[in-house]
Amino acid sequence: MYPHERSLVNEMKGRPFALIGVNSDAPDRAGAAVADNGINWRSFQDAPEGATSKISEDWLLNSWPTIVVLDA
Repeated sequence: MYPHERSLVNEMKGRPFALIGVNSDAPDRAGAAVADNGINWRSFQDAPEGATSKISEDWLLNSWPTIVVLDA
């Protein structure tokens, strides 16, 4: 999936578009994935330290990967 996502981010540069990721990996593993795979979009930890809830719970996500499209 990473090559497609990378190319999509590049193709949509300068347009009203954002690809946002949520990951459930440990922070060190997530950081390695960003570096190793050239991830060029924002990615958030599902349950960062100090959070009171998980992003996946707030958005009622129950499987990975899940795609959510928001549009006007």
